[in-house]
Amino acid sequence: MKPRWKLMVLAVVTAIAVVSLAGVASAAGAWDKNGASMQGERGRSARPDGRGATTATSLSVEMAEQIVFMREEEKLARDVYTFLFEKWGAEEFKNIANSESRHMTRVEVLIDRYGLEDPVTTDVPGEFKNQDLQAVYDSMIAQGSRSLEEAYRVGVAIEELDIADLKAALAEATPRDVGRVFQNLLRGSERHLAAFTRLLNR
Repeated sequence: MKPRWKLMVLAVVTAIAVVSLAGVASAAGAWDKNGASMQGERGRSARPDGRGATTATSLSVEMAEQIVFMREEEKLARDVYTFLFEKWGAEEFKNIANSESRHMTRVEVLIDRYGLEDPVTTDVPGEFKNQDLQAVYDSMIAQGSRSLEEAYRVGVAIEELDIADLKAALAEATPRDVGRVFQNLLRGSERHLAAFTRLLNR
C-alpha cells in the first residue's frame, strides 16, 4: 500500500468509528513508510542465538523499507492493545498484544538477517521513530479510551490496516524467507480481525 493510501484509509476508518459514537468525524494522521538504512545488500552470518541465518538474497530498497516499517507497525499494535488492556481489563487485548509481540520478534529476525537498521532500539511503549506512526498511536489511544466499544473499533482498524500493508508487500517480489514471515503475520492479523469483529458485534 502506498504511503498516501494509508492516510486515506486510516482517516476513513477513524472517522466512521468516531461518528458512530459521538457524531463527530476525526482524522488520524498520515501513514507513511520510514526509510530503512541498509548496512549491506547481502545477508549476515547466523547469530549466536540461532535466530539469524546466512543468506545471499539481495533486498530491494522498497522491501527493506517494508520490513523496517512492519517492525514498528507491529509494535504499534502491541502498544495500543497493551494500553487498552490496562484501560478496560478485557483479556482479548492482553492475548492479542502477546501475539503482536511475537510478530515483532519475527520481523526483528529479518532485520538482523539482512543487516537493516532496527527502528525499535529502546522499545519504550508508545514511542516510535516513525513520527507518522507516533501520530497514529496517539489517535488510537484517544479513540480507544472513550469506551470499550471504541477500543474494539480501534482493534478492527489496526488489523485491517496491517492486513492491507502485508498483502501489498506480498504482491511485490518477495524473498522466500520474508514471504514466509509476512504470510504468518497476515494469518495472525486475520485471526485478530475476526476476534475484534466478533467482540464488536456481540
